[in-house]
Amino acid sequence: MKKQKRFSQKKLASLSNTFFYITGIFLSVGALAFSSSDVFAQSLSFVSGGQSIDVSSFNQHIKKFMEETGIPGASIAIIEDDKVVFSNFYGYQNTSTKAIVDSATLFEACSLSKMYLLSLAYKMVEEGKLNLDKPMYTYLENKRLEHDPRYRLITPKMIINHTSGVENWQRMNDKDVLEILSNPGEKFVYSGEGYHYLADVIASILKEPYQSYLPRRVLSPETRSSTKLNYVLADSSSNISKGHNYVGRALDKWITNEPWPASSVHTNSKAFSALLLGMFNGRFLKKSSVREMTLDMKLISKDSVSQFSIGNGFFVLTSKQDTIFSFAGQNTGFRSDMFYSKVKKRGFVFFTNSDLGLLMGPLINELSTKLDLSLYFNNPGFKSDNYVSALLKIKNRFGIEAMTEEIDRRAEKGEVYADILGNLMIQMYKMDKETAGKLAVTVLKYNPESSNANAILGAVNLKIYHKYALAKSYLVRAKALNYGGTQIDEFIKECDDKLSVNK
Repeated sequence: MKKQKRFSQKKLASLSNTFFYITGIFLSVGALAFSSSDVFAQSLSFVSGGQSIDVSSFNQHIKKFMEETGIPGASIAIIEDDKVVFSNFYGYQNTSTKAIVDSATLFEACSLSKMYLLSLAYKMVEEGKLNLDKPMYTYLENKRLEHDPRYRLITPKMIINHTSGVENWQRMNDKDVLEILSNPGEKFVYSGEGYHYLADVIASILKEPYQSYLPRRVLSPETRSSTKLNYVLADSSSNISKGHNYVGRALDKWITNEPWPASSVHTNSKAFSALLLGMFNGRFLKKSSVREMTLDMKLISKDSVSQFSIGNGFFVLTSKQDTIFSFAGQNTGFRSDMFYSKVKKRGFVFFTNSDLGLLMGPLINELSTKLDLSLYFNNPGFKSDNYVSALLKIKNRFGIEAMTEEIDRRAEKGEVYADILGNLMIQMYKMDKETAGKLAVTVLKYNPESSNANAILGAVNLKIYHKYALAKSYLVRAKALNYGGTQIDEFIKECDDKLSVNK
């Protein structure tokens, strides 16, 4: 048995999971660049769910929503009868440079990157090269997991249905140890690390690295030019979008020297749809593999008409009328999502370069496919998205004071998201320190132990209002709360110096 090489420690990559979505925020970014896909430029309509969809109207709704929500760029594909009947691209690659998205622009696929490895794993099962129920260590030992004897129970099936118990990323608990959080096979624990282990297992079987076997075995000649396994510094001049945070600020690209099978693929909606359809229409995988995807599912959530579960590779929404496969992805500055109805052979895929991007899902579905995704969209993550979006609309129209008043009104009704407001405060501080300071006052009402809010109020009172005694009190409090900023002692000393001069 071979030994697995240790993966390097990671920047925040992908936390694609069930019902946890980072909150969206309204921010107008001005008129978005807009152009029609060259493939569909001459089409005036497409059919979805038996209805003719006017392309012009569809595009206008998407464009307006992106402008209102502050989503800089997007790539969208609609699937009907196992074919891509519409695809288009919208907006900016980068709000700083105003470079526009076109048909060749690539987006971070986030956790949808896992679908490439998933498709190959099933193909290798069909070829008799991989057994989903055989312990992983019998193919390739893993030095990072062998400290826990339970790792010998982990199978490829547990990896693809996220029940291996392996934590998502090593840094999330004990940064020095890759942990198994629950007994393998027992319950749902989303894991990117697990997919990296599976990629190494497949590499040991095929005797070639992921970056070699994945393109050779999975990508078609048509999709290779629209698929990159990772982003390196040399790609900086390429047609690749940058991510953007909640307030629309362009972020530095995530650079990896080698691919991350769980999260580093770059692509667009049309190219990804080709992979997806190959899995479901019989061209790449057999029907038996698709059936395997819905066996022994573990329930995550349900309502009166449908259930949301983790299957063997995809999340699955099931009801009496339909079986819908889904998978979402989120890297810093990027969001992606996909849905495919096994019964109706209908679905959609979208990629965005914004932390707000998942908000596009309900609109795309309403405008076109009309799948029953109510359980998926009526979850706490989307509620918090809408909460913050509403707040920022008020801010953009009436100012920060009106926004903080609305926060208080909602809090009286029991609706408050202190952690999310704290994240917004930090991002606002990088663009408008005084406005962030006003929000920090409100954050402290609902989270008095926020070291960040205390630090921001200290900095604002020191640098803008020159209230040195008040600034020092906030800064000292931030330090006592273990604020991690490097300038805290420097700012406290500056307060002391100013106070001594003014005596």
